[in-house]
Formats: sequence, structure tokens, C-alpha cells
Amino acid sequence: MKNATRTTDSFIELIQSCEPSLRGLVYRMLGSADAMEDVLQTAFMRAFEAYPGARLTRTNSGATWLHTITYRACVDELRKRRRQSDLSASAAREAAEYGRSLRATHESLEDDLASAVEAGLRDLPDDQRALLVLVYVLGFDYKHTAAILGIPAGTVASRLHTARAALRESVFPFSEPSTSVIGGKQ
Repeated sequence: MKNATRTTDSFIELIQSCEPSLRGLVYRMLGSADAMEDVLQTAFMRAFEAYPGARLTRTNSGATWLHTITYRACVDELRKRRRQSDLSASAAREAAEYGRSLRATHESLEDDLASAVEAGLRDLPDDQRALLVLVYVLGFDYKHTAAILGIPAGTVASRLHTARAALRESVFPFSEPSTSVIGGKQ
């Protein structure tokens, strides 16, 4: 009983320490606060069930392990959505409403750019969006990003280059490649 309490306490500490970055990852992967709550609940349940047997080491920390489970829960949700329909009428209305509310509240060019980047992120393939969110939004290094996504660490840099180029093209479709400020030199 004592070990079970200790395990539960350590699991709760892990969740609390990672929750802000997990929320950021899920929200940016799914684009919906309601979906975020559902997917986080699913991820936390999966993690709790697997926690007693998890082999956490220096290279596979609890935070990396938990982000991996959460990322996979996001991918599962995105697959489920695609099976249900590519874009349902309600999702289209929600996206349009979200876009209108963003445009109505953003008054400066900086805010418009942020909206364009958010839209560009939503349009990227899941793996590219995950890379950009993990590295540039949540601040993970390449090693932890690789562990979360299950790819070699050396692959992160090349895939990030591709993801940045795709985002740049989405946000600035008519600009010269060297004039962009996203992920590159200014």
C-alpha cells in the first residue's frame, strides 16, 4: 500500500510539472480547447496505467515519456477525426468563427502575423506541426523532441528545416525565400 501511494504521488508530481507544456502541445496539435481536455484525459489515463511498469531513465525521463504518450493521443484523435470526415460542417463553422473572432480582436500587424502563423501551423502535416510546436513553442531540445516523436535525433534538424519551409510558404506565399523571418536569420 505504501509503494502504491508513493507511485501515485510521484505520478501526480510528474503530471503537475508537465501539464502546461502538455496543454500547449495538445492545443496546438488539435486547435480546440474541448478536444484538448478530452485528449489530455485520455493521455493521463494511459500514462497512469503504464506508470508502474515504465522504465524511466536519464535518457528517457518522465517528462519525455509523458509527452510521447500525449503526442500519440493527439495523433490518435487526429486519425479519428479524419475517419469521421475530412471537414464536417460544424468544424468548418467553428474554424470560420475562430478566424472571424481572431481577426476582430487583432488590431496590429504583429497580431495578424500571429494569426497567419497559427493558421499555417494548422495546415501543416501532423508530424511537421509537432516538430515546430515541440521545438519552438515548448522549447524542447532536439534530443527530447526526437525521443517524443520516436525519430533519430539527427533527423530532427532536417525535418525542422522542411517544416519551417512549409510554414514560411504558407504564411508568406509570395515572398522570396531569403526574406522570411520564421525560423531563419533576419
